[in-house]
Amino acid sequence: MEATLQLHESTATVFRTAAEKHEAAKLAYEKLFDRTESFTLPSDTMPMTDYVAIQERATPASENVEDWVLPIAVGGIGGGLLGALFGLLVSLIIVRSPKPAQIPAAL
Repeated sequence: MEATLQLHESTATVFRTAAEKHEAAKLAYEKLFDRTESFTLPSDTMPMTDYVAIQERATPASENVEDWVLPIAVGGIGGGLLGALFGLLVSLIIVRSPKPAQIPAAL
C-alpha cells in the first residue's frame, strides 16, 4: 500500500510542477499579448465598413485569372522549332566536314 501511495505522491508532485509551470507560462503569454495589443490599430479608428469595402474591391480582381498554359506551350514549341532550324542552317553553312586526307601517290 505504501509503494502505491508513494507512486501516486510522485505523480502528484510532477503534476503540481507542471501546473505551476503552466500558470507561469500562461501569465507570461497574457502579458505579452497585452503588450502586442498596443501595437495594433484600435477598432475605433477603422470602422467595419472599410473592411467590407476592401473585400468588395478585391473580389473582381481575384476572378480575372488568365490561363498561362497555352501561351507557354506555344512559345516553347515555337522557340524549339526555330532553334532547331537555326542549328540546322548553321551546321550546313558554317560547319563543314574537313576534306579527307589525300593518299600519297606512289613514288
